[in-house]
Amino acid sequence: MSRILIHRLLLCLVPLLLLAAGPAQALRASDGRVLEDLFRQSVLSFDETAEFGCPILQIYVAENPSQRARGLMFVRALPADWGMLFLYDGPRTISMYMKNTFIPLDMVFIDQSGVVVDVVANTEPGSLKSITPRRRAVAVLEINAGLAAQLGIRPGSRARHEAFGDSFQ
Repeated sequence: MSRILIHRLLLCLVPLLLLAAGPAQALRASDGRVLEDLFRQSVLSFDETAEFGCPILQIYVAENPSQRARGLMFVRALPADWGMLFLYDGPRTISMYMKNTFIPLDMVFIDQSGVVVDVVANTEPGSLKSITPRRRAVAVLEINAGLAAQLGIRPGSRARHEAFGDSFQ
């Protein structure tokens, strides 16, 4: 078996194994709600970056208006390899804010083909300031502040998830 084929097989299998494993401990918000009860869990990866290889994140998926309105509000800590993916029906100018969000986040805005169109790093917890990307997007990935830079995620990076037409899930 060639190294390229093995690499591709691992890219398909690792996300499935991570999803099956789930979080080490239920993520509970300060209002007592358990995120696993509110959001579907999934896996998102990025194409290879020079700095990190192929970053793979476990995610909660906010795919309806009530889930998007709640997001990561009241969450006091997010495991390092976890995030939340906000999905919208079509390309739009997305506007986010940090109301009742206690942790600083990086917001990664993604278009319909999975290409990162903007990254807003280190957002301010609790801020009501509108956070918008430079271009229209269909999704926003929220991850711990500093993780986008650490993983080499920047405009032009390619995210892999079923929402962007990828089928490794």
